[in-house]
Amino acid sequence: MDNEFKINRLGDCNVESPIVLSSSLDDNISNYVTDDELAYAAGNVGTTIFHPVGSCKMGQANDPGAVTDSRLRVLGVSGLRVVDASVMPTITSGNTSSPTIMIATQGAEMIRKDRKQAQ
Repeated sequence: MDNEFKINRLGDCNVESPIVLSSSLDDNISNYVTDDELAYAAGNVGTTIFHPVGSCKMGQANDPGAVTDSRLRVLGVSGLRVVDASVMPTITSGNTSSPTIMIATQGAEMIRKDRKQAQ
């Protein structure tokens, strides 16, 4: 439990999935004391238990957390889209593979339609 407390001191960043220590940890984690040392250790042995999503959240223009609109266009940037799991506002309850394939398929179709309308 002491290790969890020390790692949580690094909680200045917004990480929505818990950090889990790898079972293959050879070093004694108690040797890491400073935040820099703990960050180094976490980078070498930490992993999330979820697939990260939501770094480019889809939403409406008035949503301060939104990066893309419903057509996957980056808000405020012309000609740029994000077509991957990062547009999911929240993680799905199951594996992210199928929803990501659906996002890619729909995104490709949106790009084709928009390009055709522009011609």
